[in-house]
Amino acid sequence: MFFLLSKLLDFLLSPALWIVGLLLVGLLWRKRQLLWAAAAALLFFTNPFLANEALLAWERPPVTLQQLGTGYDAGILLTGITDVQKSPHDRVYLGAGADRLLHTLWLYRAGRIRRIIISGGSGAAFDSVARTEAATYGFCCAWPAYPGRIFCWKPAAVTLTKTPCTQRSCWRSIPK
Repeated sequence: MFFLLSKLLDFLLSPALWIVGLLLVGLLWRKRQLLWAAAAALLFFTNPFLANEALLAWERPPVTLQQLGTGYDAGILLTGITDVQKSPHDRVYLGAGADRLLHTLWLYRAGRIRRIIISGGSGAAFDSVARTEAATYGFCCAWPAYPGRIFCWKPAAVTLTKTPCTQRSCWRSIPK
């Protein structure tokens, strides 16, 4: 339910929907003010500089890898870094966010984290055969360098659904 609600809110709060709505209402009602508002919204919401500044103001400042402590139980690798549409499907194609995987592996090799949890769903609301990236990362679970230290968490579509289950399932299945 939460997953479908988040998809619905994502659609309803999308600036593109509001811009198209303003354009349609402005054209149908022949209101010049609505057309100007749509043009202003288009310029504002498609400006990459303003979007980047808003994201930087929202996020916490980054922490260098050397500033991190040691002895964390696990590091969570969020998926979204592979190109699941690319063929053939028997291998993994990393995209722009491949540094997430590399940083997680660095943290493990440096002894900062003891386990790696790979978490992610397909993001598809109604596709029953959608490929999850966590399933794609199944190859990581079999790496001999990380015996029993990588846990691929696939069953739920959203992180909110996975959170209560992680403590019960993950810590039992991964040795300390």
